[in-house]
Amino acid sequence: MTRPSARPYTIIFSTTTLDGRIASSTRYSMLSCNYDFARLRLLRGAAEAVMVGASTVLIDNPSLRKR
Repeated sequence: MTRPSARPYTIIFSTTTLDGRIASSTRYSMLSCNYDFARLRLLRGAAEAVMVGASTVLIDNPSLRKR
């Protein structure tokens, strides 16, 4: 993945349901497929920083290391 220019830019990677929700009422939902997860790892690997919300850290305990 190459940068289009020397200027900084932001990539937003988000998944929602068709009705615009980001989680179920139980706070856990599998909205992505394996292709989405592979793409996310690719984007994280090319990024200089990764930002997630507090709920993501508390509920999902994401691994933000480069793989």
